[in-house]
Amino acid sequence: RWSANRFDGDEDGFVLLGALVPGNGEGNGWLHRDRHLWQIETGVRLRAERRRLDIYRAFAADMAERFGALVLEKFDLRDVAELPPVESASTDNARARAQRVKAAVSDLRTALVEAFQHRGKTVSYVHPAGTTGTCSACGHANHFDAAANVCFTCASCGVIHDQDENAAVN
Repeated sequence: RWSANRFDGDEDGFVLLGALVPGNGEGNGWLHRDRHLWQIETGVRLRAERRRLDIYRAFAADMAERFGALVLEKFDLRDVAELPPVESASTDNARARAQRVKAAVSDLRTALVEAFQHRGKTVSYVHPAGTTGTCSACGHANHFDAAANVCFTCASCGVIHDQDENAAVN
């Protein structure tokens, strides 16, 4: 369309358009190179995702061979992935969000469940309420800001816990 409706001063833009359209005799095939690079990027990403899944499956198989049961907290991973409304969105957690996608926790969880079930091992789900704050040493229910502190000290026995490790023990 532009070819039929040229105007003064459009030479630079028209040459760029020629670079975008392969086979028209003009430009340098930018579109072809861009598509080629996109295909390379896609291939690299897919290989990395497949490699990660292979690592998760090998890890899950090892865990299923070593342990008789898999216990997972019963919660919907989609709730963790859900973005807050735009009005209240904060960039504070942007890096953690990117890591969540890279880690693909749902793929790891699926690999673990499948490995244990395949070997006839028990897979059970527990309600997550209280697993973080209940002291695994004495059973005291501690109340603290889990979002602000990774570690907490039990108010009853004084043991210092990493909240994730404590939840895993519980």
